[in-house]
Amino acid sequence: MNENEARAIAKLREKFGEVKPSSNGWVRIACPTCLPKDRKKFKRYVRPDTLYNKCFICEMPMQRDELVGESFIQVSNPANITIDEPKKVHPMARTLPGSRFIPVNQLPPEHLAVKFLHKDYLFELDKYFNDYGIVFCPCDAGVTFNSRPFISSAERLIFPVRFRGEMVGWQMRSIPGTIYGDRPDVVKYYHLFNKGSVLFNYDNAKKYQTVVLVEGVKKALKLPNAVACFGKDVTETQVQLLSEWPNIIVCLDSQDVAQAIGERIMNSLRAYGRRAINVNLGPYGFPSPDEMTSDQLSFVLFNEWRSIYGTDSLRSES
Repeated sequence: MNENEARAIAKLREKFGEVKPSSNGWVRIACPTCLPKDRKKFKRYVRPDTLYNKCFICEMPMQRDELVGESFIQVSNPANITIDEPKKVHPMARTLPGSRFIPVNQLPPEHLAVKFLHKDYLFELDKYFNDYGIVFCPCDAGVTFNSRPFISSAERLIFPVRFRGEMVGWQMRSIPGTIYGDRPDVVKYYHLFNKGSVLFNYDNAKKYQTVVLVEGVKKALKLPNAVACFGKDVTETQVQLLSEWPNIIVCLDSQDVAQAIGERIMNSLRAYGRRAINVNLGPYGFPSPDEMTSDQLSFVLFNEWRSIYGTDSLRSES
C-alpha cells in the first residue's frame, strides 16, 4: 500500500467510521446511500488507489469527492483519474451481429417481432427504423456467440446504440414465439459494449431541454427525449451525462428497489444544480412505461413535473 492509498483509507475512516479490508486491494465501508437497515452490511466496495467504488445493494454511484472530499482529490490525484474502470472494446461491438437484417418497418404486420412491439404500445415502425435504426435479424442470418447459455443474434431485434455521432454498440432482444427465442437456455438480452458509459438515444434526446430516464431501450421509444440506462444499474458516468440537461425526469419501474434508486439519482442530479424529479408510476396503476401509451406517459410526467416546479414548459417536449 502506497502513501496515497493509506491517506485515502484514513479519509474514508474519518468520514464513514470503520473501514473493513477485502480481497484484491479493495476495502468496504458502510454505504451512505443505502437505506439505514442496509448500511451495516458494509456493501460499498472502494479501491483506495483510484477511489472507484460500487455498492452491491443500492448500486447508487458516488463521486470521489463525496467519498474523500474535493481537497483530497486535488492533492492526491492531479491526473483526475476516472472512477469508471476502462473496459476493452469487443471487436464485434460496433458491427451489427449478423449477415442480413430486415428494417423493422419492412416486417409484415403478423410478424412476431412486430407483435412483440405492439404488445407494449409501440406502433411507429417507420420512426423506429429511421430514427433509431432498429432491425430484425432473420433465422438464417444470425451469429452465434455462445452455446451455454445459448446466445445468437438469429430471430432477434437489434437496437443500435449511437453516442455523439457514432455507433458504439448494440443490444439485441429475443422474441417470444420464435424458434430461438423459446429455447429454455436462451439469453433474452445481449450486448458487447460497456453499457454503463452511454445512454441509449442520447443523441436524439440532446435536442431537448428535458430528458426522461427509463430503464430499457423499448421504454425509451415512447418519447423522443427519453434515454435508457439499460437496466436498474446506473453508473456515475450516466448520472454525469444526465446532468448535461437542465431538466431531468427519472422514470424507473414502480418496484421499491427501482424507486429507491430513482430517488438517489434525483438527489444526485439536484446536487449538480439541475431540476430533477423521480416519478413513481405505481399510484397511476402502471408497473412500468411498458404498459402505457406514449400519450399516457406524457400526461403523467407532465403532471408530476408541474406538481413540483409549477410550470407547463414540458408539454411540448414530453
